[in-house]
Amino acid sequence: MSVVIRLARRGTRNLPYYHVVVADKRRAVKKQFIEKIGTYNPLLPKDKGDRMFIDLDRAKYWLGVGAQMSTRVQIFLAKQGICDPVKITVKTKEKYQKNEPKVETPEVETEKVETPEVKTPVEEKIEEKVEEESKV
Repeated sequence: MSVVIRLARRGTRNLPYYHVVVADKRRAVKKQFIEKIGTYNPLLPKDKGDRMFIDLDRAKYWLGVGAQMSTRVQIFLAKQGICDPVKITVKTKEKYQKNEPKVETPEVETEKVETPEVKTPVEEKIEEKVEEESKV
């Protein structure tokens, strides 16, 4: 059985909180889990102690048994000093580079060259008629 430590979302709309659970990898996130080892409330300030709680002894046990971690749980456990931090891959770096604001390049001013107007014989005849009519 493949086991994973992950977050299971609870709460209501716009008021989320998460349980840190150990579950079978093949099960749905909100379905039955093996053990609840912590909680995470993203609405609390970052310096608040109740924002994140993980039972470190149980987390170490499940990691020793061979449980995998989701990326977010790995970040939490790395802050506690239990595991290595998440490695940033090349694809992630490319994603962040795409989201960076683009630097605006100044527009190059081009010189405007005036071209002489070339009149066709038809246009000349029309202008002559207009001049004759305006004289009358």
